[in-house]
Amino acid sequence: MKILTESVITTIYGAVDEVNKMLPEEERLEKLPNTFLAGDSGNLDSLGLIN
Repeated sequence: MKILTESVITTIYGAVDEVNKMLPEEERLEKLPNTFLAGDSGNLDSLGLIN
């Protein structure tokens, strides 16, 4: 299970790197386990999440 969790986190962080390339520096996402990507506390709108 730990390997699966690490694989998922690596994949998500890779996607965050790609999204961050498109965002201004002040809007870039942090790669932390407690960073909300979606929802009321999320940092991405629906289009940002899909990209």
